[in-house]
Amino acid sequence: MDHHHSSHAGSSKIRRRANKACLACRARKVRCDVSQRGRPCMNCFLDGEACVVIGRASRRFVSTLDSEREFSLRGPEEDSYRGLPPARHGPRHESLQELLHQHAHSSTRARIQQLEWVGEQSMRFGSDVTYSYYPFLEVNNLPSILPQDVSYLEMQGCLRVPAKPILDDFVKQYYLHVHPIMPLVDEGIFWEMYGSQPGAISPKERLSLLVLQAMLFAACSYVPRKSLQTLGFVNVKSAKEALYRQTKLLFDFGAEASPIASAQAALLLSAWSPLTTSECAHASSYWLSVAIQQAKRAGAHRKDHMPDTGVPPHRRVSLKMLWSCIILQDRLLSLCSRRPIQLSKAHYDTDDEWFAACEPGLLWNEAKRGRAYNVRTKATLNAIFSLMVSLALVLTDLLTEVWPLNDEPLWEARRDQEVMQSIGSCKARLNGWYQKATAALSKSQHHRVSTDTIFGDDSHDEFQHESVTLYSNYMYMLYHSALTRLCHHEGLYLIRKFHSTQENSMSLRERALLADSRREMEQAAWAGSQCLKVLVTHRLSRWAPTTSITCISMPLLLCITKAKSLPTPSVE
Repeated sequence: MDHHHSSHAGSSKIRRRANKACLACRARKVRCDVSQRGRPCMNCFLDGEACVVIGRASRRFVSTLDSEREFSLRGPEEDSYRGLPPARHGPRHESLQELLHQHAHSSTRARIQQLEWVGEQSMRFGSDVTYSYYPFLEVNNLPSILPQDVSYLEMQGCLRVPAKPILDDFVKQYYLHVHPIMPLVDEGIFWEMYGSQPGAISPKERLSLLVLQAMLFAACSYVPRKSLQTLGFVNVKSAKEALYRQTKLLFDFGAEASPIASAQAALLLSAWSPLTTSECAHASSYWLSVAIQQAKRAGAHRKDHMPDTGVPPHRRVSLKMLWSCIILQDRLLSLCSRRPIQLSKAHYDTDDEWFAACEPGLLWNEAKRGRAYNVRTKATLNAIFSLMVSLALVLTDLLTEVWPLNDEPLWEARRDQEVMQSIGSCKARLNGWYQKATAALSKSQHHRVSTDTIFGDDSHDEFQHESVTLYSNYMYMLYHSALTRLCHHEGLYLIRKFHSTQENSMSLRERALLADSRREMEQAAWAGSQCLKVLVTHRLSRWAPTTSITCISMPLLLCITKAKSLPTPSVE
């Protein structure tokens, strides 16, 4: 009888819930023995995962809400006035009553604000998950971070990722609107990882959480507002600021050890940094310099990852795409923000032939495995990106001429003939690139409107792709903007040369050069405005990259100047 009773008691023994669990076991919702065994727990030890343990959230906020609720039930008089002696009637008594009345109203407002904050947070409940929930994500340097720093990153949301439906929206918009002009993460490989099952891919093949957070930041401008509101963001600006801060914290705390992943994330931050605040005014240049340093650590600036060196094809393409995007972004920031370039030809040992060397087989594989566009559209977008990289190489000498590295005009130390030859050479190279680009895209220009819909969903009416029109016109806007800057630079040089001499008038040759420069500048400005007109007419300006805004500054300035120079009509 006793034996039966003891066996029954042993079978009905209650297993208490562990008071501590690591992030991986939380995501998998399995029992964790880290509180008894220590780090790593048995599950992480068997799976080879990083065992990360963070503290529980403080209950101070809950107790504060409970006390506030008790305060509201008792009333301000029962709580605040208890134990006070009866005061005399008079002015001081009246002022005390007013003060207490104001305190009661301010407390009520504070409680309302707290309830509103709780309401916003309740909208986010279930909208994001810990990164370890997705088997394709990895934070390879997390074990080397201090536990209190990991807890801080978790509190700031840096280790959390949107839930699957919302993450789908972010990823789709990224490959639709960001990837075509900055192909950093191979689309085919990404989709294979994105749909993989737990244990299907090794930790070395996973995607860095830092890169994914940067991708979310870059794509949030194109994500539907409903998805942003589900995450608790009021608008796009608040979403960009929050995602920017989360990505920056991951980078600052050293969550990623790979220089390639660090360079990719920094480059994404440099292209879409929130430049609306004064503290972020130089963020783009800073993140570009970080991307350059990390890419050099990975050896992306050297020729030793060419096909004949035995480097794996995937790594070779990743390094080449990374360095090509860095060169392109450096020239775009210089052209749009009117600052010197950070990478001159002396800073790397690659040449134009290296950039022109194509990887047709691997690029074709990405086009076939991609989901954002069909194969034909993807091939055209790859051609546009290659032409943009070629334009960036052409702009190297032009930008060095217009905005020298030492911030001093190059004409100070050169003769007149050398300056004019340099300007003429830049114009000739620009014209050669334009002829090449026009011939390469002539067939695509005849098919202006693409009939592709988002991810092949014919019922989706939110956005009909005209991606070839969008990015080809954006590319030509950059070309016309560069030509406008060069002609303006030439005109300034001719005028300065005239004022620095003692002659009373320009020579006929100088007058002709100045007139030609003015005509070319006006024609380039007009052509750039026509490219923008095409985007506005077909409602594509919404999807244009942010740098396209700076391309219309010179046409707008010329239009204002010409309008002011016209005679004012007389009013009779």
